[in-house]
Amino acid sequence: MRRSMWLAATLAAGAVLAGWSAAARADGYVTGGTQWWYQSQEEAKYQEFREVPQGLFIESFLYRNPLLGGRVRAWGSNLLRSDEYIAGDYHKPKWTAEVSYRETPHNLSFVSSTGFAFHEPGIQVVPDALQGAIQTNDGPGDSTAFVSTMTDYLNHARPQDLGFRTDVLKARLKDRPGAGFRFEITGSRRNRSGYKAYGGSFGFSNVVETAEPIRQSMANGEARLTYTKKRMTLEGILGLSAFDNHISTLIFDNPTRLTDSVAAPSQGRIDLYPDNRQWRAGFNLAYQLGRRSSLDGAFEYAQTKQNDPWLPYTINSALFARTDSFPLPGTNTDGKANLTTINLRFTTHPLSRLGATLRFRDHKYDNKTPEWTFAGQAPFDGSWNGTPVTTEPFGSEQLVSGADVDWSPTRQVGVYGTVEFTHREHTFREIAADNELAGEGKIVLRPRTWLTAIGRYRYGDRDADALNIEHYQTDTGALQEQPGLRRFDVASRIQNLGEASLSWTGISPLALSLNYRYLRNEYHETPLGLQDDLQRSAAVDLVYSPNDKFDIEGTFGYSWIYTNQASRTSNTGVPLQADSLNWRARLYDEIASATGDIGWHATKKVEVTLSGFYERSPGTYRLTSTKLTPPAQNLPGTWYRRDGVGTEVRYALTQVADVAARWSWEEYDANDWASQDIPLLLVTGAPPRQTRAFFMGDNALDYVANAVSLVVTRRF
Repeated sequence: MRRSMWLAATLAAGAVLAGWSAAARADGYVTGGTQWWYQSQEEAKYQEFREVPQGLFIESFLYRNPLLGGRVRAWGSNLLRSDEYIAGDYHKPKWTAEVSYRETPHNLSFVSSTGFAFHEPGIQVVPDALQGAIQTNDGPGDSTAFVSTMTDYLNHARPQDLGFRTDVLKARLKDRPGAGFRFEITGSRRNRSGYKAYGGSFGFSNVVETAEPIRQSMANGEARLTYTKKRMTLEGILGLSAFDNHISTLIFDNPTRLTDSVAAPSQGRIDLYPDNRQWRAGFNLAYQLGRRSSLDGAFEYAQTKQNDPWLPYTINSALFARTDSFPLPGTNTDGKANLTTINLRFTTHPLSRLGATLRFRDHKYDNKTPEWTFAGQAPFDGSWNGTPVTTEPFGSEQLVSGADVDWSPTRQVGVYGTVEFTHREHTFREIAADNELAGEGKIVLRPRTWLTAIGRYRYGDRDADALNIEHYQTDTGALQEQPGLRRFDVASRIQNLGEASLSWTGISPLALSLNYRYLRNEYHETPLGLQDDLQRSAAVDLVYSPNDKFDIEGTFGYSWIYTNQASRTSNTGVPLQADSLNWRARLYDEIASATGDIGWHATKKVEVTLSGFYERSPGTYRLTSTKLTPPAQNLPGTWYRRDGVGTEVRYALTQVADVAARWSWEEYDANDWASQDIPLLLVTGAPPRQTRAFFMGDNALDYVANAVSLVVTRRF
């Protein structure tokens, strides 16, 4: 009903605008029509980031018209749909106002279900009678009653779509009052709502999958004042940002327990993302020094805070004799971080074909959050360990110094070089600092006006400080991480990056470009963790217009990604350190894609377009070990493929109106053990060491889809 009313209102507004345009010499167009489509299975991939209309739709519109000494514009696409976009602006010689609104869906599943009922989005329950029956009849030696009861209940689980939509409203006002001043104000509001799958656990043998509610708002505002006089430009910036999570806590029932007991809570509780605020201020300065030299500087200071109330240690009433047995050390995190960014750049061109740049950047994340010591933890709301835990407010600082040179000895040759040194410090990390020296070279060749070749190579050597083993230990000195582990973001690393491209337009109707990229990271001092990764990609783009009747475009891309990781099997509270427990995971991912379009101007009134696309991404997972018993086993490979074709026949009814008939076909094929054949209930093992899992059945489904539409475009 709501959409029908909006459609009627839009059509009425279109009629009014059409009448106004005739009187005011406006111009623009509107495209709309009707569509029917069919999909063999209700897999969300077909509408993952869009809404495919069924019935009437307005595809796009544009309206432009002089108004009150200025010019107004309005445009948009996919009106009245969950992926609509509407924008407009009003422009006068000295100022401009702009506004836009965009909706972006992200559909994850249309076939999932849940056994939970939602008292509120953040409170999800199962019937007390079900919990009581399972608690009473589910003995340690027999799970028959549990399986039959839960199977019957989940057979009637209610459907629950997974996905969320992001709505973004933006506005901007620009003004040039004169005397060298410019003023700009921007603001945005981003709202996100929906559900996505979220894992909860009451211990390793009892896990549930719930629907995490998403009700979030993000607001951002910024003002810029710029002053320019002769050789100097000075800009001041002031900004505010805020994140609000309207559902900050998720509470969900334990289907197997009605009453609390030690090791078996009746409910679980998770604290979701905290609200936070940030203000920032800064300035930019650009000064022309003469002799083709300039100095640019920028400074920004920001402060972020969050003080969401803490939740109690546990929701399980059976763990503590009194609610104040172990009081929290405070009421909230009192989180605060100061961010400082300094950018300096000196650029000079002593010769017309020779330029050089010196640059420096300092970015510091200074975490001022207090350290808090908690009396213990309640893992899975099932037990109290009584081991004090002290938080560590992570911080970092990165300083980058570099020198660049560019030289063009001739118009056909350009040479570029860079030397860069990076120093990073990490607060409360196992590696306190690292340094990286990198060099880069690039050459651009234009031997002919129709031929351009570009080559780029970068080498970086990051050297990490020694490991601080204390960060892998508890307060009592017991290891909680493998001492040989090095996390890839702070570990020593050798990086090689190469890129090459070739653009050719040697034959007038043909344009061809080739691109290649190679990236290799080697973590040569890492005993456990990421050992190396390799990425290779290539792409071809082609545009061909043999005559004024045909236009042909095509692209092809291929990527190959490889990672090599080393790990060690350890199933105890203290990590085992025997090399005989080592194993490796070598993962291979391929991504191939292609698109093609052919346009045929059959007659002055008839145009035919053919299009197609192809995407394929197989994955291989090889696990090896030399001494493990039993040895490591490979995981099954994965396979995703999506392809489709479409055609459009457009006929010019008049000089201002076209009609088009469209047809499209799409196929999706998935083979992934982790996302297919997922049951709502999974029971493995034998009592009392039985594992029980409650899923939402978010399965990837193969499908074939067809769509037929009739579209009319009216220009005015």
